[in-house]
This record gives sequence, C-alpha cells and structure tokens, in this order.
Amino acid sequence: VATVGCGGHWPRDLTLDPSGQWLYAANEHSGNVSWFAVDAETGIPRHAGSVEVPAASCVVFA
Repeated sequence: VATVGCGGHWPRDLTLDPSGQWLYAANEHSGNVSWFAVDAETGIPRHAGSVEVPAASCVVFA
C-alpha cells in the first residue's frame, strides 16, 4: 500500500491501460492528464509525465 500524488488537482478519473503497465489520471481542475509507470513487482505507480488537457475528465482506450 502506498500514497502517490496524482500529478495535478482534482483527479476525476484513474485508468489502467490494457497492458496494466501504465496508469493515467485525468486531473480536471489543473487541466492535465498525468501518466505513471506501474512497477510490476510492487504495483506502485511512479509519475512519468503529463500533458495539458483543458477540463480533463476521463481517459478511454478504444
């Protein structure tokens, strides 16, 4: 169990990619989507980057 910052403000949605290797946080109030590499052994996500997305509310894989 760990506490990890969301990389922004007001995380509206958390989504794992289909491989389970990446976690995405849509941060509505800061207007960005942050992504995190998920450690295969511990499951703890590590912040890897972010991109500006005005009013981010969800991340969907099609």
